[in-house]
Parts: sequence; structure tokens; C-alpha cells
Amino acid sequence: MIEVHSEFYEDCPKGLKTGTNRHPIEWPTFGIITICMVSLPLITFFATSITLWVAVPLLMVVLALHSSLQHEVLHGHPFKSEL
Repeated sequence: MIEVHSEFYEDCPKGLKTGTNRHPIEWPTFGIITICMVSLPLITFFATSITLWVAVPLLMVVLALHSSLQHEVLHGHPFKSEL
């Protein structure tokens, strides 16, 4: 069993200490997923009109973000599950 020391939670709001008052959806993560999924096809579609010198670095950032978001989804984010 893992011990939880209460002194680490003194500055936390009451709902975060007990796990109550938590939203079932993490909206910031969901928003980033939406931005990533919209920007990936847009950058790919308009790559010829914005030149490859701009499109390739943008795609690199979006693909790295997509990889990070896949990791989050594998761990149950943005939707909390009791499974």
C-alpha cells in the first residue's frame, strides 16, 4: 500500500484531495486533441501553398504532439474510466 502524506496536499482544493469534484472529461486535453486532429490534415493539404520550408517544421511539431497525445489516450485521458 502506498502512503499518502497529507502535508503534500495542504495547498490543494478540497475536491482534489479526495478525488471528488473531478470532471469526467479533461477539456484542455480534449481541446489539444481536436487542434492536433484539425491541423494535421490542414497543414498537409496546404503544404504546397505555404512552401515546404514552413510546412515540414509545422508537421514535425504536430506529429510530435500527436505522439504525445497517443500516450495520454493510452493512459485513459481525456476521459476518466473506472476500468
